[in-house]
Amino acid sequence: MAGRGVAPRAALIPIITVVGLFFGILIGNSVLTEIVFNRPGLGKLIVGALSQRDYPMLQGILVIYTLLIVVVNVLTDMAYGLVDPRVKLRGETPKDHAIDFEQDYWLHYLLRNRSTVYKRGIAIRGDCIIEIADHAFVLTQTLGLEKIKVFSPASREGLPANPDYRIVGRGASAQIVQIHEEVDSLDFQIDPRSEEKMRHLEQEYINGRKDAVTLVRVNLSLAIRNAFDRLQRTAVASPQFSAEENRS
Repeated sequence: MAGRGVAPRAALIPIITVVGLFFGILIGNSVLTEIVFNRPGLGKLIVGALSQRDYPMLQGILVIYTLLIVVVNVLTDMAYGLVDPRVKLRGETPKDHAIDFEQDYWLHYLLRNRSTVYKRGIAIRGDCIIEIADHAFVLTQTLGLEKIKVFSPASREGLPANPDYRIVGRGASAQIVQIHEEVDSLDFQIDPRSEEKMRHLEQEYINGRKDAVTLVRVNLSLAIRNAFDRLQRTAVASPQFSAEENRS
């Protein structure tokens, strides 16, 4: 009789994992959704910031996106322990000092030192991958979910990667043009010409990626985690941190 309660809870672990991974995909696709359906939100705000080259606004939005993904990852990891008692959070040792929520990057500290899913310096499933094909086309992809196609409202089919930007020019004069800026309207129901042009653009991006001589892949999520790791190592090495550690 006791085994009946264990199996259903153990079956929830992959479901929790998928829900946590798809949250990042939902955030990424919110840009397209808000533009197509003309809904206000962070996705539409980030497009406006890119169009007006409002870099402080853009940085603030990216920080919010990053924090949302980190929070979901932490909650997902904590949910493992609630569903399966065999999953334990590490860090429950006498040397582990209390978290000061007034300090910067406390959430990253919690994820790095008190969770089992965080892997330092290692790419993990769900990471955001930026691909630059022949210094001309910029596309994004989700690591580990390559078999899941990206739906396109213009092509009405799944794409192997998400077309995002075109790089025009070289050096200091290079400009980044978003794919939606190359069409007159994103309301394809009333503007079929824009829909047809978007289909051609998407195919151009996909073919450029497939036939690229050089394809640069950047793991953006891993780069952010590595940057936070370096900040934490610097904080740990500081005399102030060592004094606080000794007091605790």
